[in-house]
Amino acid sequence: MFQWLNKQGVEKVGEFFVQRADRFHYEYGEGGKSIKIVTEQGSGLDDIFVSDAVGPLDQPEGKRISENVAEALKFMGIRFRIR
Repeated sequence: MFQWLNKQGVEKVGEFFVQRADRFHYEYGEGGKSIKIVTEQGSGLDDIFVSDAVGPLDQPEGKRISENVAEALKFMGIRFRIR
């Protein structure tokens, strides 16, 4: 279950959070650690570069984090694609 932290961030209670950090980054955090995720905006769709922060998306850690980020962004109503 998600809850809003503020107008630009959500938390899946007890698991992780995703927060817009600035125009080109989101912050993803879990277990007391956080990473910055790069974004590029274009024609109403954000390209989210999770792999830049966590490594290849076909590895367990990258896949899990990219799925968490996607779930949070969908909840926030943000149009995106993960790269």
